[in-house]
Amino acid sequence: MTTKGKVYKGIPSNVAMYAPWVAPRHLGNEGMPIGVDMRTNKLVVFDPWMLQRLRIIHSTIILILGDKNHGKTTLMQSLTLRLMALQAGHVEGIPVEMRARIHNRKPEDGEPEYKPLTDYLHSPTFSLNQDALFNLFDMSMGMGVWDLLDTAVNVCETAAEHPLTGFQPLNLQVAVYKMLRDFKDIASPEILEVLLRGLDVSDVEAYYDASDNELLGSLETVLGARPELRSQLQLTMNRPKNIPQEQFRNDAGLASTYLGRVLRGDFGRMFGGQKSLRSTLSLPMSTWDWTGVNPRATSLLEAMIWKWNAIGLSGKDVGIIPHINLGDEESDGLNNLMHARFMAAFVKKARAFHTADIRATQYQSDIRNAGAEGSEMRGHAESILLGTGLRFIGRQPKDDAVLNDLAQLGISDLDLDYLTTLPVGCWGIKVVDHPLVFAQHILTPTEDRIIQSNSASKRMTDRVPVLSTEEMRQRAISVGILKLGQE
Repeated sequence: MTTKGKVYKGIPSNVAMYAPWVAPRHLGNEGMPIGVDMRTNKLVVFDPWMLQRLRIIHSTIILILGDKNHGKTTLMQSLTLRLMALQAGHVEGIPVEMRARIHNRKPEDGEPEYKPLTDYLHSPTFSLNQDALFNLFDMSMGMGVWDLLDTAVNVCETAAEHPLTGFQPLNLQVAVYKMLRDFKDIASPEILEVLLRGLDVSDVEAYYDASDNELLGSLETVLGARPELRSQLQLTMNRPKNIPQEQFRNDAGLASTYLGRVLRGDFGRMFGGQKSLRSTLSLPMSTWDWTGVNPRATSLLEAMIWKWNAIGLSGKDVGIIPHINLGDEESDGLNNLMHARFMAAFVKKARAFHTADIRATQYQSDIRNAGAEGSEMRGHAESILLGTGLRFIGRQPKDDAVLNDLAQLGISDLDLDYLTTLPVGCWGIKVVDHPLVFAQHILTPTEDRIIQSNSASKRMTDRVPVLSTEEMRQRAISVGILKLGQE
């Protein structure tokens, strides 16, 4: 039987210098143990923040790939448990504890899949299928005019399932201006919807007047010394606006229906009212149970969490940004353009965030192939993959498309072939410009007790001898039992 391996040409003394049994060096020596090197049996440690500080990885965005039942969920939970034991830096010598946010998407044996983990970590669990009606324009998140307008455009496009057309972007600009001018304290999508219903050209006039005054103020230094130029500019500003009344009103009505669909249509009554998520986002530990939530609503709210994280970073409001963010089935979110836009924006700035974002999906090609070729969605998917700093790659299928996609990471043919035969719980750890480090993930006794993936199957196969129960024994006696060797 032949074995697969590299072929070296030369005399034996030269070939020996290649030392083909030498393994790649470890990525780092600080952090939490995660297992043993499958080539050398040395301990493998993991600290994404230290790896980024040492410029070994360019971001703490972590992607876990692997076939079903290979151990992705187990690895994610184990990483969370171990990384939670680290300090999140310090403030004037006082250690800062890790803040973690766990997103649970699947029920396991009638309970949230991560319930044993969250119980162990004393994490409160929020059922988003019950705790609904959230305000997408939550001003306590530090949302400014541009943030509100960006959110409004994306929400409307998500509901419409196509880009806004005609005067609809202008409708939203005018309505957001009017909302902040008259109803800032109760800003919400409902208020914006109401304003859009009755929006007309007089509101455009007021919006442009405010915009023109801002422009004059910004040019005060120049115009103060040239009064004739000021007069000429003001005459130009006072000319009639080229906005057709009927078309403007029709488009405003359409934009209003888009918001109404999100608030009261097929988005599952997730949004509306004044309920804020700020206190939940600020908790040191929280579990978000998405079980049973409308998929459209899930993508929309997840997109807003990415948005709020970015706003928090810009405003130095880091208390709403977790140190560890645990997600799952990442390719599902890329079915929504708003989600893809806001996540890609986060990933592009990932170096500035302190978040180790850990996501899982089966195959990298699931993400890369999001949307149609050349589409905006495909572009965001590529950006997310480029922004990923580290990959745990589990067993992959013997599929050319899947393996060719991984080959773009610089993985050798020999390692690609080995990935198709990896035992459960074994991983190739891939960093850009570094060869794969193969590691066997080893659970501690505590982790083995609380990490329960596939518990439904385990329950169904955890069997006892039938005749060990009194009920079955009596039933067997009543019908008679034929014992081997007896007539």
